Amino acid sequence: MKKKRSLNKNFVAIVIIIFLITFYFLNEIRNKTKDAEVIDNKYQTVAKFYDVEYKLRKRWALYMYRYNGVVYKGKINSYEPYLSPQDLLGKFFVVDVHNKNPERDIIYLDREVTDSIEIGKSGL
Repeated sequence: MKKKRSLNKNFVAIVIIIFLITFYFLNEIRNKTKDAEVIDNKYQTVAKFYDVEYKLRKRWALYMYRYNGVVYKGKINSYEPYLSPQDLLGKFFVVDVHNKNPERDIIYLDREVTDSIEIGKSGL
């Protein structure tokens, strides 16, 4: 009787592990596909970090950019190489915007923009 329960617990654990691994890889593939779409249809501009939001025990760095005269907003909760989202406040970075769906973007934290002319051209 004990062997049967142990076998069932092991089977359930293995199924859960397989499910989690499958979910992880499918999510990675989906994210890479979305990034590739943005890069293939990109419009490059400048984004400004303007606030930090605390939600569900996470800290989100909020940014905005302008595309075709409309301001769009985004947020990230991974801000390496910076230590905290507060380190990003008031700084400008390169962002690739999907030119057909401007709410989709990729921001590059390793490409800070300090040129005031480039920042001015972005409309921020």
